[in-house]
Amino acid sequence: MDRDTTRRRFLASMAAGTVVGVAGCFGGDGSADGDAAGSTATSTATDTTTPTAAASSDPFCAPLTGTATAYDTAGTPFVFSYDYVDSWTVEEPFTNGGSRAQRVVSPTLTNADGDESDATVRVAQSLSPVTADEAAETTQFLRDNQEDNGVTYETEFNGETVEFVEFPNVDVRSYNTHLPYGDGEARYYSFSIVTLLDGGGPGQNISRCTDAVNVATRTTLDSIAPNHETTIDEV
Repeated sequence: MDRDTTRRRFLASMAAGTVVGVAGCFGGDGSADGDAAGSTATSTATDTTTPTAAASSDPFCAPLTGTATAYDTAGTPFVFSYDYVDSWTVEEPFTNGGSRAQRVVSPTLTNADGDESDATVRVAQSLSPVTADEAAETTQFLRDNQEDNGVTYETEFNGETVEFVEFPNVDVRSYNTHLPYGDGEARYYSFSIVTLLDGGGPGQNISRCTDAVNVATRTTLDSIAPNHETTIDEV
């Protein structure tokens, strides 16, 4: 399939909600209440080792650290379960078009000038599946259309190999893939983790804590597992 056809299919999928918001595509959260925060991602994606929520070397960032804790997605349309850093707050999920999303928000940090900032790790999933070929085309499109080219790596989910695209940009990391669930030909659900920084200039506030924020992102990413009690078939 040629590039223009793939692009048209991707844009149609975005409109239909079968591809959820990803870094570098929306330039923002893409949430129902219109967040304006831009999403950014690091260009050093080759290290896929699992970080731990250890104490930060910068005391200012210490409130962002904690212990990986399971979040219960049973009884929801999410086809995945995930962990989060327990010092962060899991907000109520929301539906935006044809996707469902949920934010995990860091403690608010306040610098010496009284400026406040925080970070968000947002997970999102489409509510309508696509075929393996359509998922592969979207992954290729996302990888090819990043300014510095998205970096990919493979992992296992629900007995299948899935390919994550990590989006190079600035300091914090965002990812996109398709998660398999069910037995039909169309069984791949678009999934993204987008990390957002809100407030504070470079070196002044939350931007001092990108290591701790990336640990929170990877805590969620590396914990993704099948939700065997999903209600996706009821949507």
